Amino acid sequence: EWHGDTLTLRAEGATELVFMPRADCGRLVDLIVDGAATGETLRIRFRAGDAGPGPARGVIAVTTGDGRQSFWNLDTTATSADE
Repeated sequence: EWHGDTLTLRAEGATELVFMPRADCGRLVDLIVDGAATGETLRIRFRAGDAGPGPARGVIAVTTGDGRQSFWNLDTTATSADE
């Protein structure tokens, strides 16, 4: 879900979320700060360009309490209603 220049991702039951951007991902504010989170929520800040923030392109790694990992492809852009 986009909130201005920030993409918020939630994964129920997650203990850790990690974002690994692709080369064609939009410009990030700070991947070291925003690229991983403990818990169910990850917030990724983007530098807004002429066309707005994003696109958000990459892989999300989700780790659950039992240590299982799943990987999800992410490819999304902010909509004008969210900017």
